[in-house]
Amino acid sequence: MFFRRIILKNALTDCRLGNGTCTLKCSFCRFQKCLQAGMEYRPYAKTHDFQNNDLILPVIIKTLVYMDNNRIKTFRNCYYEGDETIDKLPRTLRFIEKPKDFKLDYNEWSFMNAMTGIDFLKKIHFLKDLNQKDISSILKTNYVQFMLFSLSQAAYFSNQSSLSFPDGTKIPEDDIPGTSPEFRRRIRCRVIDRLVSLKVTREECLLLTMVFLCHPGEL
Repeated sequence: MFFRRIILKNALTDCRLGNGTCTLKCSFCRFQKCLQAGMEYRPYAKTHDFQNNDLILPVIIKTLVYMDNNRIKTFRNCYYEGDETIDKLPRTLRFIEKPKDFKLDYNEWSFMNAMTGIDFLKKIHFLKDLNQKDISSILKTNYVQFMLFSLSQAAYFSNQSSLSFPDGTKIPEDDIPGTSPEFRRRIRCRVIDRLVSLKVTREECLLLTMVFLCHPGEL
């Protein structure tokens, strides 16, 4: 009843702690536990009912924020030992928390960015309605763009002018053969500059991610 009521009445509030890790009995964290337990909502099931879609949109946004908070936390604090291809990925990716003195090099940060991005995309609700072949195709088409866009968001919301990993490592590296300083500058700054000019909010960025997922040519 709680799960259905939250969706139909748009009664989902923000997490009391503001980060989706509340230990108190707030409706936001209770709702996330429902999702983790396998409960599902289908906001697109009644596409003709625009009023209903408008009511559910805030729930979609809050859920995306929660998912992205988990992605960021995992990206910064964990590592992944597997080396499967996208076609062979397990249903659930198991990340391991890093010891405090555990350092990642450039390639390892890139790999973690890819894996946490793929993990995020795999959890998008409507992908569950597709067969494995189509899911793999969508992930292959989108994960690199998602990596770039998520790093650009992180820089933008941290008031940074160029791309970097959490430890400050520049993206891309300065010593990549065959690349000019101008080419590297464009990679580091172009998307961030666009986000700055548009003054995009966190919620808008996450909704844009869904647009790119459905129409990858738009990125």
